[in-house]
Amino acid sequence: MATPQCAGPTVNRRQAKILNLLRQGPMSSLAFTYEHKLTRAAARIFELRQKGFNITTHIKLDVQYRGDLYPKAATYVLEHPEWSAPSQPDSNTTTS
Repeated sequence: MATPQCAGPTVNRRQAKILNLLRQGPMSSLAFTYEHKLTRAAARIFELRQKGFNITTHIKLDVQYRGDLYPKAATYVLEHPEWSAPSQPDSNTTTS
């Protein structure tokens, strides 16, 4: 008898848009806001992590973006495997 495959959790439209962007590669919080008009991306990423998506956060200090200097910005990375059943708390933030 075959083991049923789990397709992963259901996501809403904003979460799906963020996942699709992250599947193309790492994305900064600034790019989510200014290039894709996605406000509160950090909140959507938190929700995705709660659903079991393997997204890491890298905080960078003194970030130059579009000619402006920001004191800090996050870069989000969708890791592989991209999804597993949620079992650990949201504590995968690193500073680099």
